[in-house]
Amino acid sequence: MKIERGNVERCLLDVLMLKEKLKAIKENDYKPINGDLSILEDMLYEIGNPDDHLRDELIYPILGNWLMKELPKEEKHRVLNVLLSNLKKGLGESGTDTVFTRSFSMLQIAVLLYSHEEKKDLTEKHIQIIIDEFCQYLALEHDLRGYVTGKGWAHAIAHAADVVKYLSHLELSQQQIRQLLAVIRNKMMVDFCSYDYDEDERMAIGVVNLLRHYEYSEDWIHSFSILPKKNALPDDVITRINTKHFLRSLYFRLEENTLKEVTKETLDLIDRYK
Repeated sequence: MKIERGNVERCLLDVLMLKEKLKAIKENDYKPINGDLSILEDMLYEIGNPDDHLRDELIYPILGNWLMKELPKEEKHRVLNVLLSNLKKGLGESGTDTVFTRSFSMLQIAVLLYSHEEKKDLTEKHIQIIIDEFCQYLALEHDLRGYVTGKGWAHAIAHAADVVKYLSHLELSQQQIRQLLAVIRNKMMVDFCSYDYDEDERMAIGVVNLLRHYEYSEDWIHSFSILPKKNALPDDVITRINTKHFLRSLYFRLEENTLKEVTKETLDLIDRYK
């Protein structure tokens, strides 16, 4: 479909006007001007704009501050529904701009979970929905780029790791922990993208907390010794490298000696140079 030049110019003008409004809010200590929250809809609509200044430096911190300090509980619930819906937009694509919508929606879900620790804004049903949608999203996310030249951070896995971090602070059931760990394991062993932007470190932070409360922590760590193989290069090498990096990140964050030893043993089992 051909986009008329006038429509493009109007879109650019709308974005420029939005930037100016958001800059004013940022200069107002991130507080809404005269209590006006109407720009919230614009922020949600542009949450994944490929313009990294708009997306990362204006919308992200302002919306995050509002979720923590300005919005009433019912409005937070409505925003959560929008964010969860955003996780499905373009899911499965790779190399397109839809990753920014998914990734930065995930980042705001992390903010909601962080706020929930103090304010208890979410119900148990909300938490289960977040876990279900998160697991479906993480299993199907195929765009694992970190920094995108000219557009800034995509960082889908790092932002997902932030959600794991704050979920791990909650009292989760064994089934919920198992559900999270299963999808995390598979994602940290992918064979089509090397994690080069500290994704393993970010994910290990939340995983350590989950393992503290999981009955089968040793079994889960040991399961990484069975590497999926395609008998193809470089796929199998990428899987091995990603797995080793994650286990090493995990090892240095674990405090329990038994789990550290299991992690070391697992690393030894997949060390081709030993």
